[in-house]
Amino acid sequence: MSWLCPKCETENPDRLKVCEVCDSPREISPVDELKEKLKEKYSDAAYKSFIRYHYELLESADKGYASAQAQYRVAEWFNRGGSSGSSNDYIKIAVSWYQKAAMKGHIDAQLKLASCYEEGRGVPKIKEEALKWYKKAANVGNVIAWNKYLRLKYNNKTYESVIKYKFDLLSAADKGERNSQYLLGEWFSNHKSKSEYREEAVVWYTKAANNGHGGAMYKLGKCYEIGFGVYTNLDEAFKWYKKSANSGNKSACMIIAQSYLYGWQKKNVDEAIKWYEKAGNDISGTDLRNIGHAYDVGDGVTQNKIKAAEYYRRAADKGDMVAQYHLGVCFENGDGVNGNKKTAIYWYEKAASQGHEQAKAALSRLNSRVVKIHFNSDWIWYFIFGMMETVGFIYYTNEPQYSWIHYRLVSLFTTELWVETGAVILIAGAWLMSLVKGGPLLTLLYGCFAFGFYLNQPENSWLHREILSLSVSKHTNVVFEWGTTLLAVGTWLVCLIDDD
Repeated sequence: MSWLCPKCETENPDRLKVCEVCDSPREISPVDELKEKLKEKYSDAAYKSFIRYHYELLESADKGYASAQAQYRVAEWFNRGGSSGSSNDYIKIAVSWYQKAAMKGHIDAQLKLASCYEEGRGVPKIKEEALKWYKKAANVGNVIAWNKYLRLKYNNKTYESVIKYKFDLLSAADKGERNSQYLLGEWFSNHKSKSEYREEAVVWYTKAANNGHGGAMYKLGKCYEIGFGVYTNLDEAFKWYKKSANSGNKSACMIIAQSYLYGWQKKNVDEAIKWYEKAGNDISGTDLRNIGHAYDVGDGVTQNKIKAAEYYRRAADKGDMVAQYHLGVCFENGDGVNGNKKTAIYWYEKAASQGHEQAKAALSRLNSRVVKIHFNSDWIWYFIFGMMETVGFIYYTNEPQYSWIHYRLVSLFTTELWVETGAVILIAGAWLMSLVKGGPLLTLLYGCFAFGFYLNQPENSWLHREILSLSVSKHTNVVFEWGTTLLAVGTWLVCLIDDD
Protein backbone atom coordinates (compact mmCIF):
# COMPACT_ATOMS: atom_id res chain seq x y z
CA MET A 1 0.00 0.00 0.00
CA SER A 2 1.06 3.62 -0.53
CA TRP A 3 -0.12 7.12 0.13
CA LEU A 4 -0.14 10.29 -2.05
CA CYS A 5 1.67 13.42 -0.83
CA PRO A 6 -0.86 16.29 -0.98
CA LYS A 7 1.94 18.86 -1.69
CA CYS A 8 4.05 17.28 -4.41
CA GLU A 9 1.70 14.47 -5.28
CA THR A 10 4.44 11.92 -4.88
CA GLU A 11 3.33 8.38 -4.13
CA ASN A 12 5.04 7.17 -1.00
CA PRO A 13 5.20 3.72 0.61
CA ASP A 14 2.71 3.20 3.43
CA ARG A 15 5.48 2.65 5.94
CA LEU A 16 6.77 6.29 5.56
CA LYS A 17 5.40 9.04 7.78
CA VAL A 18 6.77 11.93 5.63
CA CYS A 19 7.08 12.43 1.84
CA GLU A 20 10.37 11.12 0.59
CA VAL A 21 10.56 14.01 -1.96
CA CYS A 22 9.42 17.13 -0.09
CA ASP A 23 9.53 15.92 3.44
CA SER A 24 5.93 16.99 3.92
CA PRO A 25 4.23 15.08 6.81
CA ARG A 26 1.71 12.52 5.84
CA GLU A 27 -1.89 13.63 6.42
CA ILE A 28 -3.74 11.01 8.46
CA SER A 29 -7.52 10.75 8.54
CA PRO A 30 -9.26 10.21 11.91
CA VAL A 31 -9.89 6.60 10.93
CA ASP A 32 -6.30 6.01 10.00
CA GLU A 33 -5.18 7.77 13.17
CA LEU A 34 -7.43 5.42 15.21
CA LYS A 35 -6.07 2.41 13.39
CA GLU A 36 -2.53 3.56 14.06
CA LYS A 37 -3.25 3.89 17.75
CA LEU A 38 -4.84 0.46 17.83
CA LYS A 39 -1.89 -0.99 15.94
CA GLU A 40 0.49 0.49 18.45
CA LYS A 41 -1.50 -0.90 21.38
CA TYR A 42 -2.30 -4.26 19.82
CA SER A 43 0.91 -4.88 17.93
CA ASP A 44 0.40 -8.66 17.82
CA ALA A 45 0.27 -9.83 14.21
CA ALA A 46 -3.02 -11.55 14.91
CA TYR A 47 -4.66 -8.14 15.25
CA LYS A 48 -3.57 -6.88 11.82
CA SER A 49 -6.54 -8.23 9.92
CA PHE A 50 -8.96 -7.50 12.74
CA ILE A 51 -7.94 -3.82 12.96
CA ARG A 52 -8.28 -3.45 9.25
CA TYR A 53 -11.89 -4.65 9.21
CA HIS A 54 -13.20 -4.28 12.76
CA TYR A 55 -11.36 -1.31 14.17
CA GLU A 56 -14.60 0.22 15.46
CA LEU A 57 -15.44 -2.89 17.45
CA LEU A 58 -11.95 -2.98 18.85
CA GLU A 59 -12.20 0.70 19.73
CA SER A 60 -15.48 0.05 21.61
CA ALA A 61 -14.03 -2.96 23.40
CA ASP A 62 -11.05 -0.87 24.44
CA LYS A 63 -13.18 1.79 26.18
CA GLY A 64 -13.77 -0.02 29.52
CA TYR A 65 -16.74 -1.22 31.57
CA ALA A 66 -19.48 -0.21 29.13
CA SER A 67 -17.89 -2.30 26.44
CA ALA A 68 -18.42 -5.81 27.94
CA GLN A 69 -20.52 -6.88 24.98
CA ALA A 70 -17.96 -5.49 22.56
CA GLN A 71 -15.21 -7.33 24.41
CA TYR A 72 -17.22 -10.54 24.16
CA ARG A 73 -17.68 -9.99 20.39
CA VAL A 74 -13.98 -9.42 19.93
CA ALA A 75 -13.31 -12.64 21.87
CA GLU A 76 -15.81 -14.50 19.72
CA TRP A 77 -14.13 -13.29 16.51
CA PHE A 78 -10.75 -14.52 17.64
CA ASN A 79 -12.28 -17.72 19.02
CA ARG A 80 -13.81 -18.53 15.64
CA GLY A 81 -10.53 -17.83 13.95
CA GLY A 82 -8.71 -20.06 16.38
CA SER A 83 -11.31 -22.76 16.06
CA SER A 84 -10.80 -22.85 12.31
CA GLY A 85 -7.20 -23.74 12.96
CA SER A 86 -5.69 -20.57 11.51
CA SER A 87 -3.71 -19.72 14.63
CA ASN A 88 -3.41 -20.86 18.21
CA ASP A 89 -2.57 -17.25 19.03
CA TYR A 90 -6.14 -16.37 18.16
CA ILE A 91 -7.43 -18.65 20.98
CA LYS A 92 -5.13 -16.98 23.49
CA ILE A 93 -6.35 -13.56 22.42
CA ALA A 94 -9.97 -14.77 22.63
CA VAL A 95 -9.39 -15.97 26.21
CA SER A 96 -7.97 -12.61 27.20
CA TRP A 97 -11.10 -10.85 25.90
CA TYR A 98 -13.42 -13.44 27.48
CA GLN A 99 -11.61 -12.74 30.72
CA LYS A 100 -12.24 -9.00 30.44
CA ALA A 101 -15.93 -9.45 29.60
CA ALA A 102 -16.37 -12.14 32.28
CA MET A 103 -14.90 -9.88 34.94
CA LYS A 104 -17.58 -7.35 34.05
CA GLY A 105 -20.32 -9.96 34.62
CA HIS A 106 -20.96 -11.02 31.04
CA ILE A 107 -22.62 -14.44 31.47
CA ASP A 108 -21.82 -15.82 28.01
CA ALA A 109 -18.21 -14.72 28.45
CA GLN A 110 -18.11 -16.51 31.81
CA LEU A 111 -19.44 -19.67 30.22
CA LYS A 112 -16.90 -19.53 27.37
CA LEU A 113 -14.05 -18.76 29.73
CA ALA A 114 -15.04 -21.72 31.95
CA SER A 115 -15.15 -23.92 28.87
CA CYS A 116 -11.64 -22.82 27.88
CA TYR A 117 -10.31 -23.73 31.35
CA GLU A 118 -12.19 -27.03 31.28
CA GLU A 119 -10.83 -28.02 27.85
CA GLY A 120 -7.44 -26.31 28.12
CA ARG A 121 -7.99 -24.10 25.06
CA GLY A 122 -5.77 -21.02 25.06
CA VAL A 123 -5.02 -21.55 28.79
CA PRO A 124 -3.78 -24.43 30.93
CA LYS A 125 -6.47 -26.97 31.85
CA ILE A 126 -7.54 -25.95 35.35
CA LYS A 127 -10.68 -27.59 36.78
CA GLU A 128 -10.95 -25.18 39.71
CA GLU A 129 -10.98 -22.15 37.41
CA ALA A 130 -13.57 -23.76 35.18
CA LEU A 131 -15.79 -24.50 38.19
CA LYS A 132 -15.38 -20.95 39.43
CA TRP A 133 -16.62 -19.38 36.21
CA TYR A 134 -19.41 -21.92 35.70
CA LYS A 135 -20.56 -21.20 39.27
CA LYS A 136 -20.52 -17.44 38.67
CA ALA A 137 -22.77 -17.86 35.65
CA ALA A 138 -24.99 -20.35 37.51
CA ASN A 139 -25.42 -18.00 40.45
CA VAL A 140 -27.32 -15.55 38.26
CA GLY A 141 -29.71 -18.26 37.10
CA ASN A 142 -28.06 -19.69 34.02
CA VAL A 143 -29.28 -23.31 33.86
CA ILE A 144 -26.72 -24.36 31.27
CA ALA A 145 -23.92 -23.08 33.48
CA TRP A 146 -25.35 -24.94 36.49
CA ASN A 147 -25.57 -28.23 34.62
CA LYS A 148 -22.04 -27.85 33.31
CA TYR A 149 -20.83 -26.96 36.80
CA LEU A 150 -22.35 -30.07 38.40
CA ARG A 151 -21.23 -32.42 35.66
CA LEU A 152 -17.69 -31.11 35.88
CA LYS A 153 -17.57 -30.99 39.69
CA TYR A 154 -18.86 -34.56 40.06
CA ASN A 155 -17.22 -35.94 36.94
CA ASN A 156 -16.13 -39.30 38.34
CA LYS A 157 -17.39 -42.86 38.55
CA THR A 158 -18.74 -42.33 42.04
CA TYR A 159 -21.31 -39.85 40.73
CA GLU A 160 -22.19 -41.51 37.43
CA SER A 161 -25.45 -42.93 38.78
CA VAL A 162 -26.21 -39.75 40.71
CA ILE A 163 -25.84 -37.63 37.59
CA LYS A 164 -27.99 -40.09 35.68
CA TYR A 165 -30.77 -40.71 38.20
CA LYS A 166 -30.53 -38.08 40.95
CA PHE A 167 -29.42 -34.98 39.11
CA ASP A 168 -32.11 -32.73 40.60
CA LEU A 169 -31.28 -33.96 44.10
CA LEU A 170 -27.60 -33.30 43.50
CA SER A 171 -28.43 -29.86 42.18
CA ALA A 172 -30.44 -28.93 45.28
CA ALA A 173 -27.86 -30.42 47.60
CA ASP A 174 -25.01 -28.52 46.01
CA LYS A 175 -26.99 -25.31 46.37
CA GLY A 176 -27.03 -25.90 50.14
CA GLU A 177 -30.55 -27.25 50.68
CA ARG A 178 -29.98 -29.31 53.85
CA ASN A 179 -32.69 -31.91 53.39
CA SER A 180 -31.39 -32.67 49.90
CA GLN A 181 -27.89 -32.94 51.34
CA TYR A 182 -29.18 -35.43 53.91
CA LEU A 183 -31.07 -37.44 51.27
CA LEU A 184 -28.00 -37.55 49.07
CA GLY A 185 -26.03 -38.82 52.06
CA GLU A 186 -28.69 -41.51 52.50
CA TRP A 187 -28.42 -42.43 48.81
CA PHE A 188 -24.69 -43.00 49.10
CA SER A 189 -25.13 -44.79 52.43
CA ASN A 190 -27.59 -47.23 50.85
CA HIS A 191 -25.02 -47.96 48.11
CA LYS A 192 -22.29 -48.71 50.65
CA SER A 193 -20.68 -51.58 48.77
CA LYS A 194 -17.93 -49.24 47.63
CA SER A 195 -15.69 -47.44 50.09
CA GLU A 196 -15.86 -44.21 48.07
CA TYR A 197 -19.65 -44.27 48.40
CA ARG A 198 -19.34 -44.51 52.19
CA GLU A 199 -16.96 -41.56 52.18
CA GLU A 200 -19.33 -39.49 50.06
CA ALA A 201 -22.17 -40.35 52.44
CA VAL A 202 -20.14 -38.84 55.27
CA VAL A 203 -19.41 -35.75 53.16
CA TRP A 204 -23.10 -35.06 52.58
CA TYR A 205 -24.14 -35.96 56.13
CA THR A 206 -21.56 -33.47 57.35
CA LYS A 207 -22.85 -30.72 55.08
CA ALA A 208 -26.45 -31.34 56.16
CA ALA A 209 -25.44 -31.57 59.84
CA ASN A 210 -23.57 -28.29 59.64
CA ASN A 211 -26.74 -26.80 58.17
CA GLY A 212 -28.70 -27.93 61.25
CA HIS A 213 -30.29 -31.17 60.04
CA GLY A 214 -30.96 -33.30 63.17
CA GLY A 215 -31.23 -36.58 61.29
CA ALA A 216 -27.92 -35.96 59.54
CA MET A 217 -26.31 -35.23 62.91
CA TYR A 218 -27.53 -38.60 64.18
CA LYS A 219 -26.28 -40.45 61.08
CA LEU A 220 -22.93 -38.67 61.28
CA GLY A 221 -22.63 -39.75 64.91
CA LYS A 222 -23.35 -43.33 63.84
CA CYS A 223 -20.66 -43.11 61.14
CA TYR A 224 -18.05 -42.03 63.69
CA GLU A 225 -19.23 -44.70 66.14
CA ILE A 226 -18.90 -47.67 63.77
CA GLY A 227 -16.21 -46.29 61.44
CA PHE A 228 -18.45 -45.93 58.38
CA GLY A 229 -16.56 -43.86 55.80
CA VAL A 230 -14.35 -42.38 58.53
CA TYR A 231 -12.05 -43.63 61.26
CA THR A 232 -13.86 -44.62 64.46
CA ASN A 233 -13.94 -41.70 66.89
CA LEU A 234 -16.26 -42.12 69.88
CA ASP A 235 -15.77 -38.57 71.14
CA GLU A 236 -16.77 -37.18 67.74
CA ALA A 237 -19.68 -39.63 67.63
CA PHE A 238 -20.95 -38.50 71.04
CA LYS A 239 -20.62 -34.85 70.00
CA TRP A 240 -22.90 -35.33 66.99
CA TYR A 241 -25.32 -37.55 68.92
CA LYS A 242 -25.60 -34.83 71.56
CA LYS A 243 -26.24 -32.15 68.93
CA SER A 244 -28.89 -34.34 67.32
CA ALA A 245 -30.51 -35.01 70.71
CA ASN A 246 -30.61 -31.31 71.49
CA SER A 247 -32.35 -30.74 68.15
CA GLY A 248 -35.10 -33.13 69.29
CA ASN A 249 -34.07 -36.39 67.63
CA LYS A 250 -35.58 -39.19 69.78
CA SER A 251 -33.15 -41.87 68.65
CA ALA A 252 -30.22 -39.66 69.57
CA CYS A 253 -31.77 -39.01 73.02
CA MET A 254 -31.88 -42.76 73.56
CA ILE A 255 -28.20 -43.10 72.56
CA ILE A 256 -27.19 -40.33 74.97
CA ALA A 257 -29.19 -41.99 77.77
CA GLN A 258 -27.47 -45.31 77.14
CA SER A 259 -24.08 -43.56 77.01
CA TYR A 260 -24.58 -42.31 80.57
CA LEU A 261 -26.05 -45.62 81.75
CA TYR A 262 -23.41 -47.95 80.32
CA GLY A 263 -20.40 -45.73 80.90
CA TRP A 264 -19.60 -44.50 77.37
CA GLN A 265 -19.41 -41.19 79.13
CA LYS A 266 -18.83 -40.98 82.90
CA LYS A 267 -21.59 -43.13 84.37
CA ASN A 268 -24.47 -41.01 85.62
CA VAL A 269 -27.78 -42.80 86.12
CA ASP A 270 -29.74 -39.62 86.92
CA GLU A 271 -28.52 -38.05 83.67
CA ALA A 272 -29.41 -41.23 81.81
CA ILE A 273 -32.96 -41.19 83.18
CA LYS A 274 -33.32 -37.55 82.12
CA TRP A 275 -32.43 -38.40 78.50
CA TYR A 276 -34.68 -41.48 78.55
CA GLU A 277 -37.55 -39.17 79.47
CA LYS A 278 -36.64 -36.82 76.61
CA ALA A 279 -36.61 -39.77 74.23
CA GLY A 280 -40.25 -40.32 75.10
CA ASN A 281 -40.11 -43.96 73.95
CA ASP A 282 -40.64 -47.06 76.07
CA ILE A 283 -37.38 -48.00 77.77
CA SER A 284 -36.30 -51.52 76.92
CA GLY A 285 -36.41 -54.21 79.57
CA THR A 286 -32.62 -54.51 79.46
CA ASP A 287 -32.12 -50.80 80.12
CA LEU A 288 -34.69 -50.79 82.93
CA ARG A 289 -32.99 -53.76 84.53
CA ASN A 290 -29.57 -52.11 84.34
CA ILE A 291 -30.96 -48.94 85.92
CA GLY A 292 -32.32 -51.15 88.68
CA HIS A 293 -28.95 -52.84 89.09
CA ALA A 294 -27.23 -49.46 89.34
CA TYR A 295 -29.56 -48.46 92.17
CA ASP A 296 -29.14 -51.90 93.71
CA VAL A 297 -25.35 -51.68 94.03
CA GLY A 298 -24.89 -47.89 93.98
CA ASP A 299 -23.05 -47.76 90.66
CA GLY A 300 -23.19 -44.24 89.23
CA VAL A 301 -25.96 -43.26 91.63
CA THR A 302 -26.74 -43.30 95.34
CA GLN A 303 -27.75 -46.82 96.40
CA ASN A 304 -31.52 -47.14 96.76
CA LYS A 305 -33.05 -50.59 97.21
CA ILE A 306 -36.61 -49.32 96.80
CA LYS A 307 -35.87 -47.77 93.41
CA ALA A 308 -33.89 -50.86 92.46
CA ALA A 309 -36.94 -53.04 93.10
CA GLU A 310 -39.14 -50.56 91.22
CA TYR A 311 -37.00 -50.72 88.06
CA TYR A 312 -36.55 -54.49 88.37
CA ARG A 313 -40.34 -54.80 88.42
CA ARG A 314 -40.76 -52.57 85.34
CA ALA A 315 -38.17 -54.64 83.48
CA ALA A 316 -39.72 -57.90 84.72
CA ASP A 317 -43.13 -56.82 83.45
CA LYS A 318 -41.53 -56.45 80.01
CA GLY A 319 -40.38 -60.06 80.18
CA ASP A 320 -36.71 -59.55 81.05
CA MET A 321 -35.75 -62.84 82.73
CA VAL A 322 -32.71 -61.43 84.54
CA ALA A 323 -34.89 -58.71 86.06
CA GLN A 324 -37.47 -61.33 87.02
CA TYR A 325 -34.79 -63.25 88.87
CA HIS A 326 -33.51 -60.15 90.69
CA LEU A 327 -37.06 -59.19 91.62
CA GLY A 328 -37.50 -62.67 93.09
CA VAL A 329 -34.36 -62.09 95.17
CA CYS A 330 -35.81 -58.77 96.39
CA PHE A 331 -39.00 -60.46 97.57
CA GLU A 332 -37.14 -63.38 99.10
CA ASN A 333 -34.79 -61.14 101.09
CA GLY A 334 -37.11 -58.18 101.61
CA ASP A 335 -34.83 -55.77 99.72
CA GLY A 336 -36.83 -52.64 98.85
CA VAL A 337 -40.10 -54.54 99.22
CA ASN A 338 -41.96 -56.45 101.90
CA GLY A 339 -40.53 -59.96 102.01
CA ASN A 340 -42.87 -62.55 100.57
CA LYS A 341 -41.76 -66.07 99.66
CA LYS A 342 -44.80 -66.79 97.50
CA THR A 343 -44.17 -63.69 95.37
CA ALA A 344 -40.48 -64.58 95.20
CA ILE A 345 -41.37 -68.04 93.90
CA TYR A 346 -43.73 -66.46 91.33
CA TRP A 347 -40.92 -64.35 89.82
CA TYR A 348 -38.39 -67.19 90.05
CA GLU A 349 -40.80 -69.35 88.07
CA LYS A 350 -41.16 -66.60 85.45
CA ALA A 351 -37.40 -66.39 85.02
CA ALA A 352 -36.88 -70.16 85.15
CA SER A 353 -39.45 -70.68 82.39
CA GLN A 354 -37.16 -68.66 80.13
CA GLY A 355 -34.13 -70.75 81.03
CA HIS A 356 -32.55 -68.67 83.81
CA GLU A 357 -30.32 -71.13 85.70
CA GLN A 358 -30.02 -69.16 88.93
CA ALA A 359 -33.79 -68.85 89.11
CA LYS A 360 -34.08 -72.62 88.66
CA ALA A 361 -31.65 -73.15 91.54
CA ALA A 362 -33.62 -70.72 93.75
CA LEU A 363 -36.85 -72.57 93.01
CA SER A 364 -35.23 -75.88 93.85
CA ARG A 365 -34.04 -74.45 97.13
CA LEU A 366 -37.40 -72.97 98.13
CA ASN A 367 -39.44 -75.95 96.98
CA SER A 368 -37.24 -78.57 98.65
CA ARG A 369 -38.85 -81.07 101.06
CA VAL A 370 -36.86 -79.78 103.98
CA VAL A 371 -39.43 -77.80 105.89
CA LYS A 372 -37.93 -74.82 107.61
CA ILE A 373 -39.59 -74.08 110.89
CA HIS A 374 -38.79 -70.97 112.80
CA PHE A 375 -40.54 -69.00 115.45
CA ASN A 376 -41.50 -65.47 114.72
CA SER A 377 -42.71 -62.81 117.12
CA ASP A 378 -46.12 -64.52 117.44
CA TRP A 379 -44.82 -68.01 118.11
CA ILE A 380 -45.94 -68.01 121.77
CA TRP A 381 -49.55 -67.39 120.70
CA TYR A 382 -49.42 -70.25 118.22
CA PHE A 383 -48.10 -72.45 121.02
CA ILE A 384 -50.89 -71.45 123.38
CA PHE A 385 -53.62 -71.93 120.77
CA GLY A 386 -52.13 -75.23 119.74
CA MET A 387 -52.09 -76.47 123.31
CA MET A 388 -55.66 -75.30 123.73
CA GLU A 389 -56.66 -77.25 120.67
CA THR A 390 -54.83 -80.32 121.97
CA VAL A 391 -56.61 -80.03 125.34
CA GLY A 392 -59.94 -79.70 123.57
CA PHE A 393 -59.37 -82.84 121.51
CA ILE A 394 -58.19 -84.93 124.45
CA TYR A 395 -61.01 -83.59 126.62
CA TYR A 396 -63.66 -84.75 124.24
CA THR A 397 -62.06 -87.89 122.81
CA ASN A 398 -64.30 -90.92 123.15
CA GLU A 399 -66.34 -90.69 126.38
CA PRO A 400 -65.35 -87.67 128.43
CA GLN A 401 -65.60 -89.46 131.77
CA TYR A 402 -62.57 -91.56 130.84
CA SER A 403 -60.45 -88.46 130.10
CA TRP A 404 -58.07 -87.69 132.92
CA ILE A 405 -57.95 -84.03 131.82
CA HIS A 406 -61.75 -83.89 131.81
CA TYR A 407 -61.84 -85.36 135.28
CA ARG A 408 -59.34 -82.85 136.59
CA LEU A 409 -61.00 -79.87 134.93
CA VAL A 410 -64.44 -80.79 136.25
CA SER A 411 -63.08 -81.09 139.77
CA LEU A 412 -62.09 -77.42 139.61
CA PHE A 413 -65.46 -76.06 138.66
CA THR A 414 -69.01 -76.33 139.91
CA THR A 415 -70.71 -76.79 136.55
CA GLU A 416 -69.67 -79.14 133.80
CA LEU A 417 -71.50 -77.11 131.13
CA TRP A 418 -69.28 -74.07 131.68
CA VAL A 419 -66.15 -76.13 131.20
CA GLU A 420 -67.54 -77.74 128.07
CA THR A 421 -68.49 -74.41 126.53
CA GLY A 422 -65.07 -72.93 127.35
CA ALA A 423 -63.31 -75.84 125.76
CA VAL A 424 -65.39 -75.43 122.61
CA ILE A 425 -64.41 -71.76 122.48
CA LEU A 426 -60.73 -72.74 122.82
CA ILE A 427 -61.08 -75.18 119.96
CA ALA A 428 -62.76 -72.51 117.80
CA GLY A 429 -59.93 -70.07 118.51
CA ALA A 430 -57.24 -72.58 117.54
CA TRP A 431 -59.17 -73.52 114.40
CA LEU A 432 -59.51 -69.86 113.31
CA MET A 433 -55.80 -69.22 113.97
CA SER A 434 -54.94 -72.19 111.78
CA LEU A 435 -57.09 -70.82 108.99
CA VAL A 436 -55.50 -67.35 109.27
CA LYS A 437 -52.06 -68.89 108.94
CA GLY A 438 -53.15 -70.68 105.79
CA GLY A 439 -53.09 -74.24 107.22
CA PRO A 440 -54.07 -77.20 105.03
CA LEU A 441 -57.56 -78.52 104.46
CA LEU A 442 -57.17 -81.04 107.28
CA THR A 443 -57.10 -78.16 109.76
CA LEU A 444 -60.62 -77.24 108.68
CA LEU A 445 -61.74 -80.85 108.90
CA TYR A 446 -60.31 -81.22 112.40
CA GLY A 447 -62.07 -78.09 113.58
CA CYS A 448 -65.42 -79.18 112.14
CA PHE A 449 -64.99 -82.61 113.69
CA ALA A 450 -64.34 -81.08 117.12
CA PHE A 451 -67.35 -78.78 116.89
CA GLY A 452 -69.79 -81.42 115.73
CA PHE A 453 -68.45 -84.28 117.80
CA TYR A 454 -68.17 -82.56 121.13
CA LEU A 455 -70.73 -79.81 121.09
CA ASN A 456 -71.81 -79.71 124.75
CA GLN A 457 -71.87 -83.35 126.00
CA PRO A 458 -70.40 -85.92 123.62
CA GLU A 459 -73.04 -88.57 124.31
CA ASN A 460 -75.49 -86.28 122.52
CA SER A 461 -73.22 -86.05 119.40
CA TRP A 462 -74.24 -88.21 116.46
CA LEU A 463 -70.65 -88.25 115.17
CA HIS A 464 -69.40 -89.49 118.57
CA ARG A 465 -71.80 -92.39 118.57
CA GLU A 466 -71.00 -93.36 115.00
CA ILE A 467 -67.25 -93.36 115.57
CA LEU A 468 -67.63 -95.41 118.76
CA SER A 469 -69.70 -97.93 116.82
CA LEU A 470 -66.74 -98.49 114.50
CA SER A 471 -64.32 -99.31 117.30
CA VAL A 472 -63.66 -102.83 118.49
CA SER A 473 -64.57 -102.04 122.06
CA LYS A 474 -65.66 -99.08 124.07
CA HIS A 475 -62.62 -99.71 126.19
CA THR A 476 -60.18 -98.74 123.42
CA ASN A 477 -60.23 -95.18 124.62
CA VAL A 478 -56.47 -94.78 124.66
CA VAL A 479 -56.36 -95.20 120.88
CA PHE A 480 -58.75 -92.28 120.47
CA GLU A 481 -56.91 -90.25 123.10
CA TRP A 482 -53.48 -90.61 121.49
CA GLY A 483 -54.63 -90.52 117.86
CA THR A 484 -56.56 -87.32 118.33
CA THR A 485 -53.68 -85.81 120.27
CA LEU A 486 -51.30 -86.48 117.37
CA LEU A 487 -53.75 -84.88 114.95
CA ALA A 488 -53.99 -81.80 117.15
CA VAL A 489 -50.20 -81.51 117.45
CA GLY A 490 -49.89 -81.80 113.66
CA THR A 491 -52.34 -78.94 113.25
CA TRP A 492 -50.39 -76.89 115.71
CA LEU A 493 -47.13 -77.49 113.80
CA VAL A 494 -48.81 -76.31 110.61
CA CYS A 495 -49.38 -73.00 112.36
CA LEU A 496 -45.66 -72.73 113.14
CA ILE A 497 -44.41 -73.42 109.64
CA ASP A 498 -43.46 -70.22 107.89
CA ASP A 499 -45.31 -70.44 104.62
CA ASP A 500 -44.79 -66.85 103.46
